[in-house]
Parts: sequence; structure tokens; C-alpha cells
Amino acid sequence: ATESERFDETRVGLDHFSFDVADRLALDAWVAHFDALGVRHSGVIEAHFGDTVVFRDPDNFQLELFTFNPRGEDLGHLLATDPHRGENSEDR
Repeated sequence: ATESERFDETRVGLDHFSFDVADRLALDAWVAHFDALGVRHSGVIEAHFGDTVVFRDPDNFQLELFTFNPRGEDLGHLLATDPHRGENSEDR
């Protein structure tokens, strides 16, 4: 994009940016903070690799707050069972 163009996630380039937070309690605190400020967000999403809150900055760039692997699962198992990787790779 040029200086006069806004961010467009359908254009090749950076898709989103994620910030790591300590735990689910921290995500819940951010949700409460966003609600108090009137910031639109996804609420806590319990995703495969960890819990996530998605929101956008004033230029419509997607940002995430994320806590990796909050349930303490084995990383190899998480990778092998990632639903975004197609068939269960543990079977390969």
C-alpha cells in the first residue's frame, strides 16, 4: 500500500499481528477493558493452539491477543491434530 491507501487484508502482505498474554485471566481482563472503552472484539475464542481475542485497529488492521496452549497439551500433539493442516497428521 502507498501512504494514501488504507490497509487491505485481501492484498498480499502482512495478514494480522498477535500479542502474547499470560493466561485466560489476562484475556478476560482485556475483554472487560475493551468493553469499557467500546472497542469491538470477538470475545474469547477457544482456538486449537490457545485462547484468542480478535479486534481491529483504526486502520482496520486485525490484531489478536493470544495465550498459547493454555491447557498444557504436548506441542507435538497440537501440531499433529491442527485442523488447519488437513487430515490428522498423527496418522501419517
